[in-house]
Amino acid sequence: MSRRQKDKNESLRRQYEIIKTWMSSFVVTAVAAVAAVTLIPASPKASIIKAEALTSEITYQVSVTDQDHALDLETLFVVLENQLEYYEVPISLGESAGYFDELTPNTEYRLSVYGSKGFGQERLDTVVLRTEETVGGAILGYQVTGDSFDPIYTIDVKIHDPESIYQQVILYYGFTWEPEMPIQYQEILITGSFQSVELMQVFTSNPFHVYLEGITSEGPLLLDEMWITPEFNLSASLYLDRINHTEFYLSLYPDSYNDIDVIYQIEVYQNNRLIHDFDVIPDQVMGFYQEVPISGLQGNTTYTIIGKAYYINPQTLREETIIIYEDEVTTLESYTIDFSIVEVDGFLEVMITVVDPNHYFQIPYYDVFELNGDHPMYLDGDIFDFTPSLNSKSVSFTIPIPAVDNYQITIGIRNQQNYLIRHILYDDIHE
Repeated sequence: MSRRQKDKNESLRRQYEIIKTWMSSFVVTAVAAVAAVTLIPASPKASIIKAEALTSEITYQVSVTDQDHALDLETLFVVLENQLEYYEVPISLGESAGYFDELTPNTEYRLSVYGSKGFGQERLDTVVLRTEETVGGAILGYQVTGDSFDPIYTIDVKIHDPESIYQQVILYYGFTWEPEMPIQYQEILITGSFQSVELMQVFTSNPFHVYLEGITSEGPLLLDEMWITPEFNLSASLYLDRINHTEFYLSLYPDSYNDIDVIYQIEVYQNNRLIHDFDVIPDQVMGFYQEVPISGLQGNTTYTIIGKAYYINPQTLREETIIIYEDEVTTLESYTIDFSIVEVDGFLEVMITVVDPNHYFQIPYYDVFELNGDHPMYLDGDIFDFTPSLNSKSVSFTIPIPAVDNYQITIGIRNQQNYLIRHILYDDIHE
């Protein structure tokens, strides 16, 4: 091979290596670009449900969802602007309503919802309106105070009636207890051109109806209306039911008012160290109440119990976590129980002997429930006294077996003053 040919081959080889390097860089860049695109969360969604322009006010009702937690919530605003004016109001996820006042009449404005995903403010929805002389009445917006169990909705109402054509103006609000039932309305008389009224006893988690009606000589006239969606609140709860020397028992009341999937989780800590965590799936058969045991604990030891609920908020589409229970609980010191039960001629003969150095238990008892309906119905029960001896105490009693097909019998011992100190010895369902 000549030197010239060898140099030519070497030059071709270097060119090939350069091209291969370029191609490798291109592939890496392309993969990185694809990965970056894949990791970008879906855009949040905003909807301007209602927007109206009056003489010098613009009202709004908006809804914002954020399924992928993309929004920085501190950047979420309703903005009203034109070339000379700019106004903004911070809002939260979900539904909100309000108004801008003292605006310039006969002027065009753009109403928008803005939020940022970390790359600057993004307009999520927008509408253009023009203020103009408006005769009639309007629901300007609302604010919610009180608590989730008894919210109070403060509604601002404006009436513009220069010709005095309305004999009365009435605000109606109502909701239904069941989806197929008619709405039951309450009414509030509006007596001023601008008035704030309070809507109370709105006991519903579904959207409820508010409308403004003017009474004229020719009959009633609808002036404005709005459907308000109450803020979503999970109604689940968790309570400590009883304790003994090696176990805690919790009572879970799952959310039954909202058609959503909820995961309940229990965490148990000892000296700030997580030692147990498990999910609790609501048992549809058990109905409104479910017992949750925590076993394998040490006697005379303090634990921290935390109960959590995970769910998708239907109004914001975000995954949320709330703590429904948190407390420190101490197990009892050691004791021993000898228990026997025998069925004889339609009765249960029970014998209990307890070695109880700390005298935790003073009352033996039993309860009988019928199980034919949605909820257990109490049938029978009794309490007894222990007979003490040198190192123990004992009791014997009989329980008549109920003459029903489905029943539950519970036998236990408990503390006379603290109902949480309770040990269930027998809990049998007969079906």
